[in-house]
Amino acid sequence: MDNKQTSPQAKLPPTQEEQLDSDDDAKPLAKRARPTSEPARLTRQNLARFNKMGKKKTSDPSDDSDRPNPSRRHRLSVYEDYVHTVGDAPNKATIIYEMLPLLKKYPKGYKWALSQAFAAFPMDVGFNNGLSAPQPDYVEGLGMEEYRPLPVDKHIHGAVLYKDNPRSVTLPHLAGEWKGPGGDIREATLQSGYNGAALVYVSNQALAFQGKADGPSYANITTFTTDGSEVHFYAHYATPAEEDGTPEYHQFPIKSTSLGDSGTPRTTPENSRTL
Repeated sequence: MDNKQTSPQAKLPPTQEEQLDSDDDAKPLAKRARPTSEPARLTRQNLARFNKMGKKKTSDPSDDSDRPNPSRRHRLSVYEDYVHTVGDAPNKATIIYEMLPLLKKYPKGYKWALSQAFAAFPMDVGFNNGLSAPQPDYVEGLGMEEYRPLPVDKHIHGAVLYKDNPRSVTLPHLAGEWKGPGGDIREATLQSGYNGAALVYVSNQALAFQGKADGPSYANITTFTTDGSEVHFYAHYATPAEEDGTPEYHQFPIKSTSLGDSGTPRTTPENSRTL
């Protein structure tokens, strides 16, 4: 009888990969997780485990990422109320009242005025000879006191719009015209062109005072026309006429936006106008 005994062979501990891949669902995830200092290998089992974790997360009833946002519902409600009110507005004043909150608010120093004639604007500058003073439904710009200590009314011709008013809107950059139910938006466009020409004249006077020359592509005046449902924006600038060099005032459409549907902007450059 062979009394020779064989020594038991030492068994090597399983590798970490083998340990992770065996009885994959039997142990809690916390016990099977690898140390954060050594990332898990890209194995089929690890990918399957990651996929399970993702499914658990998306099915979590406490996850409300796909639920309607309360603030979004509020904005939609406000929008629907606006469309209904403007559609049933009895007059222009009601439309203006509903639209004013939509205009951007600026810091202290900016002013706006409604339906106030440019009583201090010079009435003999070419484009307005024999016409009444511009009187846009809305105008916006800095107040005269913001230019102190410069006496802007004495140095820049037409800069101050209202006579004997130390708080007058001065060197405005934006004007608007509204039309009420049944109003002709084309008439508002003509009025907007006249308002824009007046603001361009004042702007060019300010540039001349600073020693800066205006150029054909320089436009820093904007006007808008609206009936409460659609808003049309225009850029205004002046170029010298080829015949005698006198200023020609241009009104160029830059964007039209509907407030009654998706609000998709539409450009209409074919409707540009020259005064």
